[in-house]
Amino acid sequence: MALAIEGKKFPSPQAVSAFRELSKTAKSLNDATDRLGKVIETLDAALKGLNLGLQAWVKFEDWSDEDGDWQTEKVGYGKVGGKWGIAITSETGNYSNPDGDAYRSWLFNEAPRDLRMKAIAKLQEVIAELNRVAETTVDEINKKTAQVDELALAVRLISLPVPSGLQIPSQTSGGGK
Repeated sequence: MALAIEGKKFPSPQAVSAFRELSKTAKSLNDATDRLGKVIETLDAALKGLNLGLQAWVKFEDWSDEDGDWQTEKVGYGKVGGKWGIAITSETGNYSNPDGDAYRSWLFNEAPRDLRMKAIAKLQEVIAELNRVAETTVDEINKKTAQVDELALAVRLISLPVPSGLQIPSQTSGGGK
C-alpha cells in the first residue's frame, strides 16, 4: 500500500526495499562485467600482438525449429567494424525465406551480456581454432610460394639475353607445326 502525504503518493516500503536490493545487485553485476571486460582486453591485446590477420569462429549456440526458423551464434577472432578482436556473431533466419536472414556482429565487450556469458566457455576453442587456421594457412602459403617461385624462375630465364647462335625451343599449344 502506497503512502500519501498532501496528495502525493509514495512507494510502499517493499517497493523501496526491492529497488535498493536491485541497485546493489546491478552494481555487483556491472563490476563483475567490467572485470570480465578487462580480462578480454588482455586476451585481445595478446592476439593482436600475434598479427595473424586470420579469422576463426566457434559455434556456441545453433538451433532450428519445425517452422524453419534458425539461429546460429558464434564467438571468434575477426574483424568487426574495421577492428580486429574477439567478437560474437548472431545469425537468424528462416529456411523458406533466405532473403530475411539477419546477421549481427559485435566486438566481445560490446555484445549483449547474455551472449557474452554463453560465449565464454568457447574461448579456449577459439584459440585452438585460430591455431588450426594458421597452420593450414602456412601450408597453403608454402605451396603457393613454390608455384610462384617456379613462375619467377621462368620469367628470369626468359628475360636473360640469349647468346648469339643459341636457339631456344618454343612450345606451341595444340600440338600443331
